[in-house]
Amino acid sequence: MHITKLNPKGIAMPLIPMTIQEQVAEHVPFKRRMLRLTQAQLAATIGTSQTAIARLETGRGNPTADLIQRVITALDMDLTLYVRAKAPRPPAKPSA
Repeated sequence: MHITKLNPKGIAMPLIPMTIQEQVAEHVPFKRRMLRLTQAQLAATIGTSQTAIARLETGRGNPTADLIQRVITALDMDLTLYVRAKAPRPPAKPSA
């Protein structure tokens, strides 16, 4: 196992591809608690519901990019998105 990153608590973790929802659910609650904000306070700050924040922090639902960006901005976090082309597939072998 190659250790390639530290989680928000400083614990070494293997680099495993995660969905955006999983990444948000991993980092947002930790930062919110560091700032001593409740879910309701964060929700009020960005104009959404406490339920929406709870869903975001547990990785449930399908949050909009706008909601994620508002949360990230309110918590003074960075959001980095990497988009890259997949490697081309080899041509199919002809049938015999």
